[in-house]
Amino acid sequence: MEFLAAEHKRRFGGLNRLYNPNTLDVLHAAHVVVIGIGGVGSWAAEALARSAIGTITLIDLDNIGISNINRQLQALSSSIGLPKVTAMGARILEINPACKLNLIEDFLSVENIEAYLADLDPNTWIIDCIDQLKIKAHLIAWAKLKKINIITTGAAGGKTDPTQLKIDDLSKTHYDPLCSRLKQHLKKHYQFPAHPKPFKIPCVYSTQAMAKPPKIQNHGIDQSLDQNQTSGGLNCAGYGSIVTVTASMGLFAAGYVINAILK
Repeated sequence: MEFLAAEHKRRFGGLNRLYNPNTLDVLHAAHVVVIGIGGVGSWAAEALARSAIGTITLIDLDNIGISNINRQLQALSSSIGLPKVTAMGARILEINPACKLNLIEDFLSVENIEAYLADLDPNTWIIDCIDQLKIKAHLIAWAKLKKINIITTGAAGGKTDPTQLKIDDLSKTHYDPLCSRLKQHLKKHYQFPAHPKPFKIPCVYSTQAMAKPPKIQNHGIDQSLDQNQTSGGLNCAGYGSIVTVTASMGLFAAGYVINAILK
């Protein structure tokens, strides 16, 4: 055990030098749940692993497809067909063998949210990388009701400039159709306050206007969408995406959570 502790400090000692001598102890005691392990969530999970978070829970039912390779961290030629949580989980343990890993191969839903999240400690953080409107809204409302820390993410599809990402209260987001519909849904169905009152939910989003995709002819190319991607232009499938934006969004979310844990 002493050898493992010494090795852990060699792996992640830079964090102690950056913050303070107790940083690794605090991070190892922390639990972060990432929901949606795609172009945003996979990079958030990677940052958590490389920051020595002690317990990480990954929730997603999707398998890796070839169309994921342009933006999802765990998507490789060798991993096509594997569950996203399985591939990402294996990578996390390569980075941090001391991490306690919970892999939930399922889509979060109104019906199963209590089964999967009811036992969370109040100090747990949730990183929401879901692009399905109704469950995204339900998760945010549930977390607020239960007083569980949560940060949400907006749409990454149709965005090209990572320097236009920012973190603000969800109620103040703009130029983001997912966040716009999310705000309306939360106000209508969960009694979230009207403008200008804040929701007190941090959100990573892009202030860049969305670029509409060109019409692409299908010349024998498989353009099938991932199972968890919907129509309506709220995700990467409808608008196209680039890893510089999706990854930055995930890293922004992880950075916010890590700094909050260490406050």
